[in-house]
Amino acid sequence: MPSHFPPQKTPLASFEQRLRWCREIFSSSPFEVSDLEKNSNQTVFGIEIFSQLSLKNPKANYFWILGEDQWQQLSFWKNIDAYGRKLEWIVLPREKATPLQRNWGVLSRRLAKTSTAYEVADVKMRDSISSTEIRLALGKKNAKSNDQNEIFQWIPESIKTEVLETYQPLMKGDLH
Repeated sequence: MPSHFPPQKTPLASFEQRLRWCREIFSSSPFEVSDLEKNSNQTVFGIEIFSQLSLKNPKANYFWILGEDQWQQLSFWKNIDAYGRKLEWIVLPREKATPLQRNWGVLSRRLAKTSTAYEVADVKMRDSISSTEIRLALGKKNAKSNDQNEIFQWIPESIKTEVLETYQPLMKGDLH
């Protein structure tokens, strides 16, 4: 589910572009890309997302997949205690994380007693597939072609041209 108004970010790609890209990337079952935020006019927080999804299908089991960087911030999410215990969390560790950076006890005490989190140890989220890291890498004026090839391999061929054209200002250093 792409965010229409990501907190503390101004996306270069429109919501419609990012929604189309997500649908292309996750076109196979069992994935479903939601346009839940399509008509929003402000940031939609996790509690609102979960509330809307659970109203549509109250008996479903919900899994929230997130990178370790966001897992570390979970205790700061708006009203996390109100809905977090109803989710199963799947945490994808970052490639550069060390055991000292892994703090699986970041949930509030109440949430930690009622919630389940799984670390997908055999799947490492490469920093280069984080959208932030892709944008940063594209913005490096002196990026080596090997570095960019490594980044581009994560972008499906069907949308690669559009993604590159959208982020062309970063590659030229036109944005700060």
